[in-house]
Amino acid sequence: RLSSLKQEIISSLKNFGTLFRGIVFVQQRVVAHILQWYIDSDPELETLGTAVVYATSSPATASLRLTPSQSKERLHKFRGR
Repeated sequence: RLSSLKQEIISSLKNFGTLFRGIVFVQQRVVAHILQWYIDSDPELETLGTAVVYATSSPATASLRLTPSQSKERLHKFRGR
């Protein structure tokens, strides 16, 4: 599945360039952080610019958490504001 996701992202980047935006939904919050690390570490995808956003009421893990201000900032950036 990960290789299919990567190919779809690469295809979308080629078609839409800097206008490309995407959202990936996951069942567990920690998976969002893992995907972010994967994309940021991949030479073909690293220019994408990733951000993790989820409900701030509980962290993904004890060391992976998101503050309300981080969440708000990331959503504004995603929307292009």
